[in-house]
Amino acid sequence: MNTLLPILCAGTILVAAGAQQPMRQLAMDATIAGACGVARVDDTLTAVGPDYKARFRHGTIDFVPALGARAERCLTWSFRLTSIRRSATLVAGGTDAAEEPNLDGNRVSWVRDGVVECYDVRAEGLEQSFVFAARPAGTGDLVVHGEVTTELVPRPCGRQWLFECAGVGGVRLGEVVGIDAAGRRVVGTSRVLGSSVEYVLPAEFVDAAAYPLVLDPLIATELAVAPADSRLPDCAYDHTSKRWLVVWQQQFSLVDVDVRALRIDADTAMPIGAVVIVDAGPEPCTRPRVAGIAGVDRFLVVYQRSASLFGPFDVRACAVDAAGALASANSTLVSGLGQEPRPCVSGEASDQGDSGIVVLEDGGIRMLKVVVPTTGAAGLFASAMLTPSNFAREPAISRSGGVVGRHLVTWTEATFGSDTDVLARVVSRDLSLLTPLTVLMGSSTIDGQTAVDGDGTEFVVAHSRREPSGTLRDVRALRVEYAAGVLTLGTDQPIEATPNQDEFAPDIAWLGPKYCVAFVERQALLDDDACAWLIDASCTTCNARIRLQGVDGTANSNQEWAPRVAGRWAFAQNGFNDDGLIVSTESFTVPPFLGAVLAQRVQALGPGSQPVFLGGACGNGGVPAISAPFVVGNADFHFLVSGLEPGAVPVLDLGLPAVPLPCGACSLLPPVILEVKANVGGTASSLWAVPCDPGFAGFQLEFQWLSLLTSASPCSLLPGASLSERVALTAGI
Repeated sequence: MNTLLPILCAGTILVAAGAQQPMRQLAMDATIAGACGVARVDDTLTAVGPDYKARFRHGTIDFVPALGARAERCLTWSFRLTSIRRSATLVAGGTDAAEEPNLDGNRVSWVRDGVVECYDVRAEGLEQSFVFAARPAGTGDLVVHGEVTTELVPRPCGRQWLFECAGVGGVRLGEVVGIDAAGRRVVGTSRVLGSSVEYVLPAEFVDAAAYPLVLDPLIATELAVAPADSRLPDCAYDHTSKRWLVVWQQQFSLVDVDVRALRIDADTAMPIGAVVIVDAGPEPCTRPRVAGIAGVDRFLVVYQRSASLFGPFDVRACAVDAAGALASANSTLVSGLGQEPRPCVSGEASDQGDSGIVVLEDGGIRMLKVVVPTTGAAGLFASAMLTPSNFAREPAISRSGGVVGRHLVTWTEATFGSDTDVLARVVSRDLSLLTPLTVLMGSSTIDGQTAVDGDGTEFVVAHSRREPSGTLRDVRALRVEYAAGVLTLGTDQPIEATPNQDEFAPDIAWLGPKYCVAFVERQALLDDDACAWLIDASCTTCNARIRLQGVDGTANSNQEWAPRVAGRWAFAQNGFNDDGLIVSTESFTVPPFLGAVLAQRVQALGPGSQPVFLGGACGNGGVPAISAPFVVGNADFHFLVSGLEPGAVPVLDLGLPAVPLPCGACSLLPPVILEVKANVGGTASSLWAVPCDPGFAGFQLEFQWLSLLTSASPCSLLPGASLSERVALTAGI
């Protein structure tokens, strides 16, 4: 096969490795640079690669390089086969515009007079080839002739041709190679003659070749400045397949923006299948958001689309299978909205649920119930108004309603004074309004962007707020609880509030034991870092701050922005899946500021250190254990014991590391706390919430269980008592 000059990581998802502790980073260092595929979109076979898309229709291949916003419009390179000849002998005619191409895996083809015109969809481009089953009739060189339609200007580059727009980029037509059935190869030539192109193989090779014979050039994107532009990602989880779906928008030109997706295995962090074509334009498709619909094992993708960057906008939906790379036909949920509708979406965590809720700006804040069937397109089922206020902006909704199916929706409203209010309502999965309009906070310093997640009863709202003087912002969080139609508010807590430092664009995800708050911290002009904290339900930070620096360490790629985070907990409650995924954009800091999409896994609770068993057991004291890692912020940590006698009374002995007290055959931990617990079927447990304080990391303690009223009595100091082993623990983070 032909080789292409190196292409920078164009339009790819790059998976960041090496995130520092104490946020637990799970191994995820694969580079998803080979995402490509082909599918039928709007009745047209469409291929996509990291830096291109191509449509096969009317006997023509339309190849569109992703040149980013520096291209005012798409610079398409179109090819249509017109003839294949040897001197005056016609070997095969041109491609019939009425005949549909064939699709086999990632290969698209037309068959003409025994010659197969093929296009293999690869990450580096389209591998165009012409397969000859038998020696072509006639004599002389074998010449494949095609018509090319493009605005790009051709110029020779060695044995290849570049079709370019000066300073922007274009299309590279690789060198022509002939390969026969015996593996013999010959380099041919290509010629550009006006609006046509010819691929030529020499007559002596054609006559001596073993058949079938393949004539094989490569069509690929040539980038003049930097990679293709991919940005503004989002992600969601499906618990049956244990897969993430990452969606993003891909910029082909200033006015052609597509939406793409890729499935990622949640346990191995490896990409699964081909890239998913959600919408291939040619109109601008922006602000993609995705949610998991557990009852049908599909994802609901929503986005806004318009013929112009300035609207009016349609809000569209697409259902994507979790277990396959299929995307349904797109459906329009709302059309003709005059301003940016800013759609966001919440999924369904219940295995019986088959719908999601879309919230958007539409003369106020409107919500839509969108049903996702097991197959086929998603469809609008019902709609309702949350608030008719024309001042309502920037809606946000929790990632799911939890098993109870209750969602918290937040938004901002500018008041007639200088204040901005953050308002909220709880809604059911059927769009019932469960609470009245509730003002969560109001201030002249509120920045106007919120994010929310929770379990359907307890929620945390993240937001940004300007510092008392100036325009710099801080990231804060507020606990909100729902009960009997009323919202109870906690205290608005600072999450990242370093004086004279700008932090903004927060997002939040419920990871079960903790929440993850992601945000942007500005270091300097065009130097932004995506950061994250883990917090508990009271909005107390549990770890040292983490800075996700991306994968490109050069000075020209210091801008990480638009982080989004999602968790697995709500969708996997039968297992201990307390991890999540952070996706963000990494952009070049030089014009035209092109971007790539990054993904980073994060876990609420690290593994902690293993318990150390110190011996000292005697009699029938039971078997000590712990329920989960002894790590900072684990509010559900339990000391356990099993194997107790039916009538025994268990007592938990907690103490600091010390020389044990000898008692006959026993070794007794000097107690700091003694706690009597119930014997339930020979077991006992004691809840001990590990403090959500990074300073607690490294703290050491020991525990032991005393079992009173046992049949054995090995300790003379405590008649009728037996002891378990002593266990030493060191707090992790």
